[in-house]
Amino acid sequence: MPQLALVVLVAVAVLMLKHAVADFYLQSTYQYMNKGHYGHPGGILHSAIHVALTPLVYLVIAPASLLLVLGIAASEFVLHYHIDWLKEQLPTATGGPRGIAAFGLRSAPTSWCTA
Repeated sequence: MPQLALVVLVAVAVLMLKHAVADFYLQSTYQYMNKGHYGHPGGILHSAIHVALTPLVYLVIAPASLLLVLGIAASEFVLHYHIDWLKEQLPTATGGPRGIAAFGLRSAPTSWCTA
């Protein structure tokens, strides 16, 4: 396997693990319940947790300039915040389930969300 392909594969795997940790272990009930309210500190905090973990992944897997890492992190914050907000808005507008249930999956066990 070419070196670049291996680095990309490892980066995707580690980013998926980072995302799971941020969404299921570090996301509190306060964050989960309020990320559908635009500008609410709970949603901002949730996205900030993702952003705080992302540079660690890039600096370990593929050390690059700090400016590039910060640019990726800032972009992730904006995208993650708005995607989570939108996931909460669509079910409200259509009358469907909210959060992960909108994808036909069960909600995370309450043990995954801390109070």
